[in-house]
Amino acid sequence: EDMAVVDCDGVSSLALHESERAMLSEVQNAGFGKIVVILNSVNPMEVGDLKDYGVDAVLWIGNPGFYGLTGVVDVLDGTVNPSGRLVDTFATVSTSSPAMMNWGNYTYEGTQNDKYVVYLEGIYVGYKYYETRYEDVVLGRGNASSGKGCHASEGSWNYADEMLYTFGYGMSYTTFEQTLDDYEYDEKDQTFRFSVKVTNTGDVAGKEVVQLYAQQPYTEYDKENLVEKAAVQIVGYGKTGELKPKESETVEITVPLYFLASYDCHGAKGYVLDAGNYYFAIGSDAHDALNNILAQKADEGEDVNAKLMTDANGKAVKGDAEKVVVYDDIKKLDTETFRYSIYEEDVEVTNQFDNADVNYYYGGTEHEQTYLSRQDWDDTYPETARLPITEQIAADMDQFFDDKTSAVSVGEVTVEQPADLTLADMAGVGLEEEEDVEKWWTFIEQMSIGELAKGTGDQFGTRSVASVGKPSASFSEGPEGISVKYLFDDEKQATGFSSTPVLAATWNKELMVRRGELEAEEALYCGICGFFSPGNNLHRSPFLGRYADYWTEDGLYAYLSVSNLTRALSENGMISMMKHFAANEQETNRQGVCTFMSEQRLRQESLRAFEGPFTIGKSLGVMSSYNKVGCIQAQAHEALLTNVLRDEWGFKGITITDAIGEGPFSPTVEDIFAGTTLFCENYREITLKKAIEEHDDGELVKALQQANIYNMYAYANSSLINGLTATSNVSDAVPW
Repeated sequence: EDMAVVDCDGVSSLALHESERAMLSEVQNAGFGKIVVILNSVNPMEVGDLKDYGVDAVLWIGNPGFYGLTGVVDVLDGTVNPSGRLVDTFATVSTSSPAMMNWGNYTYEGTQNDKYVVYLEGIYVGYKYYETRYEDVVLGRGNASSGKGCHASEGSWNYADEMLYTFGYGMSYTTFEQTLDDYEYDEKDQTFRFSVKVTNTGDVAGKEVVQLYAQQPYTEYDKENLVEKAAVQIVGYGKTGELKPKESETVEITVPLYFLASYDCHGAKGYVLDAGNYYFAIGSDAHDALNNILAQKADEGEDVNAKLMTDANGKAVKGDAEKVVVYDDIKKLDTETFRYSIYEEDVEVTNQFDNADVNYYYGGTEHEQTYLSRQDWDDTYPETARLPITEQIAADMDQFFDDKTSAVSVGEVTVEQPADLTLADMAGVGLEEEEDVEKWWTFIEQMSIGELAKGTGDQFGTRSVASVGKPSASFSEGPEGISVKYLFDDEKQATGFSSTPVLAATWNKELMVRRGELEAEEALYCGICGFFSPGNNLHRSPFLGRYADYWTEDGLYAYLSVSNLTRALSENGMISMMKHFAANEQETNRQGVCTFMSEQRLRQESLRAFEGPFTIGKSLGVMSSYNKVGCIQAQAHEALLTNVLRDEWGFKGITITDAIGEGPFSPTVEDIFAGTTLFCENYREITLKKAIEEHDDGELVKALQQANIYNMYAYANSSLINGLTATSNVSDAVPW
């Protein structure tokens, strides 16, 4: 469940409560030499008041898992030097982000149970809001100092009043100096390469994170076509090994040009690169990097009000232009470089989600909504969207199609054709080359219609298929570790790892890989080949009930990070069914809520978080979400599950629904045609076979064959084939 914005004590769930204040007062008055507060919560809390109680230090530990508290002790006594960095914003007031204006429970006027939520904040989530508004205050643009959106500020919006700790913030027992030593752009690879020298300038050994941010030009074209640009965006990072005092290490970071493109859903209807200066900056956090960019702009003669440049405490800063490089080789608007997918040849990337925009339904009416734009922070700051039901929305929410009239009869489809191919024979057979695809179809055409229907059912695992030598497979939850017991020795519970926000906050790609390797190893001891993990939606609000499942507030940081985990899982035989695809970023009304946003917001944030784990992380599975994207249920959303996931990104693997029975939130036949391949905790054979028989639907049979190919491909690349041979006999066990 989402946390209460105002709870039973009359305050925010994330604020200090009277019992906590009383405890702090007692400790403050007891005469201790030092006070350290530990935040045992993944959700960002309102901790600005701690200074009133003489607190010397704050240690955020999230949920540390079965064994993480020993690490907490190691940090407290100095055995380990902390080197993590925040992956979420800690604001002074938890409700101060524009997303909170449309967060929670909203019912269409004229209905009792039909729900919606509108992302009127656009791309300005977390630090992208606070830092972008800060830059516009410093530059005197867009009415950024307006009183709209003030929560801790008085009169006019002030960054230092609204902010506690920004994205990327973190402390150490030592100090470091970073210098941006080298930079080049490889036109052939369309990749930037940066070399950053890190030196430990303090007295204690420790690790340091190198954070690289970028800023794109914000042009008249963007304003005309409602393309929004954040003032800073994380585009790359790295981490040193442990450096002794005075020791140095050079960290190499590569950044694809693709990361600088913005999605234009109104003009070009695709990714664009604007003409102008692109700034890259290193910094100790997002705010420090932005101040460095502002220093560079001042050197270029831009009208930067240096008196307004501060850190999060309101202390004057100057920034460091030496930590910035400028790329200025794009001389005119480029709408073609990323017109086609960078992953799949000849697949055009263009609008797929026009009807996810709330103004698809309400544009030109009195209920038309305004998305937040840095053109005018005062005029576009979100209000709460109050929407009436319309005939079109009611029709689009009805996911059941009319009766099928298939152009292909069942008799025209090849099934139960002997070929002597087993799942063991398919290990290592890809789905890219024509010859391999033909082999997969020969393999799958051995199965009967009943077996094809059976192959779409899951009960924390799938049943055997004797005709193709596929054994039964077992699955498990979960984002904090496999939620079943070992099969051997003392049969203890598998490890409960730290929540993924803690893993994300390490900014350590090697640790993310190691986590995946260990989870895949434990899977062998538990007898499973797949699990419903990791969680990969975004922290749109600090009150999110699944904060522990998901990694971060930033889509591109998730792209860069979760891919390390999923690649390790896949390479070690684990089918990682990432969840929940897509835009399941609140628990309130989770089943069936219409989730509206611009396609730019969807592609650059909610979808980007999944894009990297699929394309460079090679995940073999995904779990769709309960919510609707626009008015279309996620597991019946062809644009989502086929046009983007498979066509644009080249995904080959399992697309499983969330655990839900057949009904308006999961129409069986429509789900299959849209791209669903497996029904979580559901068997749907009866519905599928009935639909085939009643409508002589050969197209549905072929869709079932395609779904089973994707499922079998995942099994053939997992630990399920360990020890399996072409002559193995398979059968289903009957448990108690």
